[in-house]
Amino acid sequence: MDAKNAIATAYRNISYSTRFLTLNKTLSEVVQHVHKFMSEKSEWTYRPLAPGSFGHDNMAVCIFELLENITDGVFSEQDTKHVLASSVHESWAKNYTYWLQTPPAHPYRRPYQPLGDERRNKLAQTPYALLPTDEQEKDCWIVEGLFSLINQIKV
Repeated sequence: MDAKNAIATAYRNISYSTRFLTLNKTLSEVVQHVHKFMSEKSEWTYRPLAPGSFGHDNMAVCIFELLENITDGVFSEQDTKHVLASSVHESWAKNYTYWLQTPPAHPYRRPYQPLGDERRNKLAQTPYALLPTDEQEKDCWIVEGLFSLINQIKV
């Protein structure tokens, strides 16, 4: 681990520089694309996520595991957006729980809102199918953002 900057996720130690050949992008580049997509969907002001921040790590784990499952044949193009979003939610819950139970040290940056709040704790314990619609929508946006990148490359 670089003394100044995080170079991999705290959970699973996934390198941010992992290159997805079919996308011709690194994991960090895909994270920024999907985050920008989500920012536009939710009408947030887009600010790039810093590698090593809780938000970047969450997005990186969710995207990596989703692409890993697609590549390994766990999912296919026939799977619905909600099936894929369920996988995103499971990845988020695992990463959130890891950060909550095993707080990573420097160079990782904790979120502005402290972990362990009632809302996120409940979301981490709730299966995707039982999430409120607005929370399911956020997981769907990650899937849509990833596929918007894939579709750009296909053109």
